Amino acid sequence: MARPIYESTATIVELSRLVVFYSRLVVFYYWQPSHKYDIRRSVILISTYLRLEDSFLDARSGMSSQEPFGPPKPVSPFIRGARWALFVAGIMYARSKQALYNRLEARARAEAAKRKVIRDRELAIEKARIAREEAEVVRKIESGEYFAEMAKPN
Repeated sequence: MARPIYESTATIVELSRLVVFYSRLVVFYYWQPSHKYDIRRSVILISTYLRLEDSFLDARSGMSSQEPFGPPKPVSPFIRGARWALFVAGIMYARSKQALYNRLEARARAEAAKRKVIRDRELAIEKARIAREEAEVVRKIESGEYFAEMAKPN
């Protein structure tokens, strides 16, 4: 006889993971474009799947449903050393790349500062030219020359 789900999981965390997974599965079946599954059908499929999974795990020789693959094997010292070596190599690589990117960024900031000075100078010249033209137009409007020029036939 298949055990209920709360007996086949070892901890509350595993139970919550299963609930999240199977609720996503329910949503997946419910929102099929063809609408060939409804929510009741999804629940029936999931409960059947759970019963089959529990019965399969119980039928395996010497394995419980909490530990289907047995206890973990110890990690060899070579693999541990390789992990640490790659970890340190990754840190060194990242530091060298960060130094390179910092130099490139400093160079780009210096170039942007030079371009800003040139752009500000050009904008100041353009603003002064526009201000002179506006002052000339205002002077012509106040003296009446502007309207006299507009009234002249070409």
